[in-house]
Amino acid sequence: MVEPHSLFAADALFATMLGFVALAVTTEAAIGFGSVLIALTLGANLYPIPIVLPLAVCMNVMLTSYIVVRHHDHVAWRVLLTGILPAMGIGMIAGYTLFVHAPDALLRTFLGVFVIGVASFQLWQLSSPAAVALAPISPVGFATTSVAAGVVHGIAATGGPVLVYALNRLGLDKSSFRSTLACVWLVLNGTLIVAYTASNRIGSDNVPYIAALLPVVAASIVLGEWLHRRLDERSFRIAVLVMLLAAGVSLLA
Repeated sequence: MVEPHSLFAADALFATMLGFVALAVTTEAAIGFGSVLIALTLGANLYPIPIVLPLAVCMNVMLTSYIVVRHHDHVAWRVLLTGILPAMGIGMIAGYTLFVHAPDALLRTFLGVFVIGVASFQLWQLSSPAAVALAPISPVGFATTSVAAGVVHGIAATGGPVLVYALNRLGLDKSSFRSTLACVWLVLNGTLIVAYTASNRIGSDNVPYIAALLPVVAASIVLGEWLHRRLDERSFRIAVLVMLLAAGVSLLA
C-alpha cells in the first residue's frame, strides 16, 4: 500500500515539471498521443515514477475531456467500442497488477527500455518511406496488439505507442485518429484515477498540484489546437521522438 503523500513542492523542480506538462499536452493536442509518455519520461528524472504517474494521468484526463467534448463527431465509435476498449481493458488489469508490485527502479528500467525502443522504431519509420506504408492489420492482429497496449498502459499509462501502431493500419484520417485515441485515454485513464485513489496514490496532498495543472493544460490545448491545423507533423514528430530517445537513455543512466 502506498502512503497518501506527495514529494511535490512549490519550487523550481515542480515548475520544471509543469514545463514538461506543457510540452506533453501541446504534443497530444496537436497529434493525438504522447502526453503521458512525454510527461512521465521527463518527469521520472525529477521524481519517482509512482509519484509522477498519477499526476500525468490526471493531466491527460483534463486534455482528453476537452478533445472528446469538442471533437466527438470525429470518433470512430465502432472501432472504439467493439475493438479497442474491450481488448485494452483486459490487458490493463494485468498491467496494473504488475505496477502495484513493481519497485521504482524496475519501473524506470521498463520505461527507459520501452521509450528507447518506441522512439527508435518510429524514427526509423519516419526516415524510411517504404516503412511508412503499413499493410492493413487483421482483426486478430488488432485485438492482440490492443491487449498488449493495455498491459503497457496498466504498468505505466503509456500504451499509446503500441495502440498507435495498430490504429495507423486502419487508415483513419488525422482528426478521427486523434478523437478516437482521446476517447480511449479518457476511459482508461479515468479508470486508473479511480484505482490510484483507492490505493492512496492520489490523496489530499496531491490536490493543490493537480489543480496547478489546469491553467497549464488550458494554455497548452490552445497552442496544440493551433499546431494541429498548421504544423508540419513529420518534423514535429521527429523533434519529439529525438527528445524522448534522449530522455529514455537518461532513465537507464
